Amino acid sequence: MAYQKGDIKLEGQLGDLTFYKRNGAHLARAKRGVSATRIAKDPKFARTRENNTEFGRASAIGKLIRQSLHPILPLFHEGTMQTRLNKRILQVIKNDGVNPRGQRDLLAENLHLLTGFSFNKDSAWKDVYYAPTLCQLNTSTGKLQLFLPSYWGPSVLNPPKPDGDGRISGARFTVAAISLDLEAEIRSSVYEHSPILPTAGTLPDQLFELDIERPDLPLIALTGLVFFRSVGEYDVPVEKPMQNALDIIDVFCSV
Repeated sequence: MAYQKGDIKLEGQLGDLTFYKRNGAHLARAKRGVSATRIAKDPKFARTRENNTEFGRASAIGKLIRQSLHPILPLFHEGTMQTRLNKRILQVIKNDGVNPRGQRDLLAENLHLLTGFSFNKDSAWKDVYYAPTLCQLNTSTGKLQLFLPSYWGPSVLNPPKPDGDGRISGARFTVAAISLDLEAEIRSSVYEHSPILPTAGTLPDQLFELDIERPDLPLIALTGLVFFRSVGEYDVPVEKPMQNALDIIDVFCSV
């Protein structure tokens, strides 16, 4: 590793040298590593190829899930979400006891291991909502039902502290479901929002009922909570700092 001195600060590649910036310092290092051709063909890198194949599979499934949540994800997204989701899926893939290493896959019977994943690393569902949640799937009617009982808001909600841009005034619940066809790599999703409810009042009984097009497929159920602040006469969703929660709370699988 070398430090750059002088008035010219470079970033990028120049021949066999890579110039980059880290912690405010401008650094340079020689290009190194094994060629892609050798990794693809050399028997010594068989384990590397196996790992790369399974990582690629995890990334593809993670992309399917993120695409399914595209309409609602912006209010819950944070910078590490994609990396953490891919890592979690890869861990589940490694639980495949049927296929050999390098060919392991996300089996439907292992999908439950995704339960508890938080799309916002700084705010999990259990951290913002303390009351019990009842979720069930009726495969005969194709309906996913989630019930939230009535509670006094301040006793079950943990809203962020006011940041000077208006007081926290409301909360909106979201329920979403993702049907996954893992073999065909296709997905479908549905979601439902509650009205914006006052955080200082009584939260009414809430029954969410989502129509599932393919209840025979593995189903991922999610719950989310977005807080709103009062700005003038408007309720504006809290985005910074990210305090909203979206978690996988259950998985239904007929296997």
